[in-house]
Amino acid sequence: MRKTVLLGLLLLTVRPLCAAPNLPILDPARVVDKKLPNGLGLVVKEERQWPVVALGMYIKAGSLYEYPADAGVAHLVEHLLFETNGNDDQKLAPFIESLGGRISATTLRDFVHVDVIISSRYLEQVLPVLIKAVFEGKFTEQQMMREVAVIKREMTDRADRVDLYLDEMIWQLAYKTHPYGRPIGGTSAGLSSLTYDTLNSFRRRFYVPNNASLVAVGDVDPAWLETRVKELTAAYAARDVGWQAPPAEAPLTEPRIKAETLTRDVTLLSFAWRGPGIADKPDVCAMDLVFTVLGQGAVGRLNRKLVEDKKLIFTADVDFLTQKYPGLVVVSALMPAGREIESEAAILDEIKRLGDEPLTEAELDQAKRLLYTEYAFSNESYDDQVGSMGFYAAIDSYRFALDYIDQVMKVTPAQLQEVARKYLRQDNYSLAILRGKKANSAPEEAAMLPW
Repeated sequence: MRKTVLLGLLLLTVRPLCAAPNLPILDPARVVDKKLPNGLGLVVKEERQWPVVALGMYIKAGSLYEYPADAGVAHLVEHLLFETNGNDDQKLAPFIESLGGRISATTLRDFVHVDVIISSRYLEQVLPVLIKAVFEGKFTEQQMMREVAVIKREMTDRADRVDLYLDEMIWQLAYKTHPYGRPIGGTSAGLSSLTYDTLNSFRRRFYVPNNASLVAVGDVDPAWLETRVKELTAAYAARDVGWQAPPAEAPLTEPRIKAETLTRDVTLLSFAWRGPGIADKPDVCAMDLVFTVLGQGAVGRLNRKLVEDKKLIFTADVDFLTQKYPGLVVVSALMPAGREIESEAAILDEIKRLGDEPLTEAELDQAKRLLYTEYAFSNESYDDQVGSMGFYAAIDSYRFALDYIDQVMKVTPAQLQEVARKYLRQDNYSLAILRGKKANSAPEEAAMLPW
């Protein structure tokens, strides 16, 4: 029922959104930001439509910040945040839920975030508990071992999902030395080798105010929140985390290929190119439009050409997540086993066409409108807006969430073509294949087809 309603709303609102693409999605005039004396970033967007507040604590402590020897510790700390005693021996998650709120946390490559949605009447009660849990939370060794077991069960469940397995496979193939290539949650063997001292050392090192941002959207007064957060964090001093960026991954100069056998009658594959990092914002905006042109549902070129017209593959999907450092543009496809050669060649041809032939103004305009609509709907709720601003606060500056659409609208056909040529080349991709049992060629042979 909910899915049908949302689809109806989307169809009703696409035309007005497209007719006025300059309307602000995240209005800068309604956002206040402060840097507290201890370095904690504070971003507040006051919204009085509902008596609700969404909070997000974003800590630069994802898997990027691990060493190979402690891989998995970032995700383990995130799990244990739910077990911390934030106030009067009250654990964080049960306390939030007892007030009718919701809490979640996620570990990504670049950061960890803890998200809370709560009635604004309880904000005064929630703030000290959340802040103490993040910056002062303590874990017992028994809690640690229990969460290690939980994460190992999650890993077992993930191993049964071929799409998740393929995703880890392509990241490990594309990055041989950079931390982005390691599984975000580590490995089962690695988790078993983590010590209680390693866990606490990582938390004490990175969970400091100058390494974090608090983002709030909803029924809250920005001046009051600044004063209250300043009081609650006064005891937590800024501290140098002593981290240096890892060396950049060496560029690829020829295709890198890995294949495994899948005991089914279908083949899954992922091509991956290293895309722009957040430092190259114009390239990021252009690449998001490349992503939209190639993979935006049924209107994307890959689905339109290879699924609908040629009936060559079952599905195609394109993914590009902006990261602190160059991440991956991933093109995935599902096809009948035995059609690998023609499918791979067809995918590469469509991608090459972006660099060879500039988009028409009409096609680029359509892509911009689709991206605008998607971004608008992904920022509907208070917690969505926290997620957008917090994401960019953790890898660069929250302001990119506010400026994003304006920069996308400035991309020209020539700029998009240049970005496609620069990043999506013939000689610099990785290719991971889970080959069905009827596959008709060696993966290396298929991947080396000429453009």
